Amino acid sequence: MEAGKIFRGSFVAFSDFDRAAIRVLINRVNARRALEVGSWLGNGSTQELGAHCDEVYCVDHWQGNPGVQRHQELIETFDVFATFQANTAIFGRKIRPLKMSSKDAAAVVAESAFDLIFLDADHTYEATLADIGFWRSKVRRGGILCGHDCEGRPDDFGRLLLDEARDLDTIESARFPRIHPGCILAIDEGFSGRANLFSEAELTLGDGRKGFSTIWYVTT
Repeated sequence: MEAGKIFRGSFVAFSDFDRAAIRVLINRVNARRALEVGSWLGNGSTQELGAHCDEVYCVDHWQGNPGVQRHQELIETFDVFATFQANTAIFGRKIRPLKMSSKDAAAVVAESAFDLIFLDADHTYEATLADIGFWRSKVRRGGILCGHDCEGRPDDFGRLLLDEARDLDTIESARFPRIHPGCILAIDEGFSGRANLFSEAELTLGDGRKGFSTIWYVTT
């Protein structure tokens, strides 16, 4: 990796429907103070949070997920943290990076400190379940804990299939091009099946396009 080398190519991981969904959640609780776990290049959820909130804490080690090949390929050549800084520079001091693990960051963050927390880090089952445990108490009463890449309920895909792939980042699926088995299982278990899923609620964008987001959420 060349220090300071900025990645300026296309790395799409956050759709227009995801952007619409997170704006719905920000507006629902009038989120002024937000935190996200897994900011990566800062060109997806960070942009929406930065545009609508007063403070955004960004937790990441900026080393990519070990099970995601395109993450590892990127960090071999580019300075991902410098890329994040470049992509979020427009928001100035409201973006506050915490360059550490999810567990370590949660240990130094106060209880009930945020209006909205967005989880989008390691998508394996154990890591997702751990992140839910680390962060759910850091959201204020009436706030929102939410996250990315939950394409449905376990029974939509078959629990056995998901369980066999729970330690993988993604697998192929007929319903979506790829699904995140660890997220689907962990979110179902972590909230006893009561999480709300934007994959079950069609969104209409300003240009008339209709589709679904993979963002999930619960009100604390």
